[in-house]
Amino acid sequence: MRPNQTSVRGGVEDFLCPFTDMFITQGSNGGYSHRGIMANDVRGAQVGVRYPYYAPCTCKCVRVYPNSGQSMWQSTNKVRFSNSRVDFATFMICHDDSQDCFVGQVVKQGQQLGNMGVKGNASGVHCH
Repeated sequence: MRPNQTSVRGGVEDFLCPFTDMFITQGSNGGYSHRGIMANDVRGAQVGVRYPYYAPCTCKCVRVYPNSGQSMWQSTNKVRFSNSRVDFATFMICHDDSQDCFVGQVVKQGQQLGNMGVKGNASGVHCH
């Protein structure tokens, strides 16, 4: 996804990938820290760079965990997923050093949500 990119079809936002580029360094149920959970570690093209990430849909912050750079977001309306299902989306972001979001904040699709980082238990710059 590019900065300020939006995608709406028939009045419904498409749920977009929030990253400009994406290298998965650990997948769901991974051996290091993801046992039993659905989380992926994602970094940018260059190791160590704190790449920005963007709102995959218009969303509202529903929870913030400042010590680990985590925030939970929920779509403000139903969105279209890649499998054509239309429903609400809830997602979390982790390890954001620059986290400045707050509960109740609304971010429009394509606006920057934050930056990849190392806050919390992280071995290198990345995001979930």
